[in-house]
Amino acid sequence: MSIWDNVKNLIGNTAPVLGSLLGGGAGEKVGGMIAAALGVDNNPESIEQALRDHPELLLELKRLEQQHRTQLNELQLAELQIHANSEAKRLSGIAHARETLRDHPMVSLMSIGLLLLACALLWIVSSVTLPDANRDLAVFIFGQIITFVGMSVQFWFGTPKDNRQPPRNKHDPS
Repeated sequence: MSIWDNVKNLIGNTAPVLGSLLGGGAGEKVGGMIAAALGVDNNPESIEQALRDHPELLLELKRLEQQHRTQLNELQLAELQIHANSEAKRLSGIAHARETLRDHPMVSLMSIGLLLLACALLWIVSSVTLPDANRDLAVFIFGQIITFVGMSVQFWFGTPKDNRQPPRNKHDPS
């Protein structure tokens, strides 16, 4: 939770661009702009107190948002670019791992082994009466194995998020 979350919640409906930027990496810079506009110290507590004591200052923040629209939009764009670059690196790493390990036998053997282990545990849990003292441990271990099987499947087949294609431009002939 960001230190600016309370201020963000106070101004979010009146000045949504300012509010959204407070929650991101530009929170300190935007917080400074807000503090200067309100004439208070540049910290979340002072801004929050001023807004609670004088709700009419929200209108001042709306004017601030309109006056600095271009600068605020540039900050939003910068945050989106950072997020996009981070996501691109993550997807590139996943693709590289899949490509590098595609033909390695150990990955296949581990995946098959985990799947067989999960099937064996499912059979044991469903056909054998477990003592009450061991039941929680068995469920915990079974949950861990199922998680690893899911990770193995995700490695081989990806997730819908990994496989999403960017929307095509309807005016693009290709």
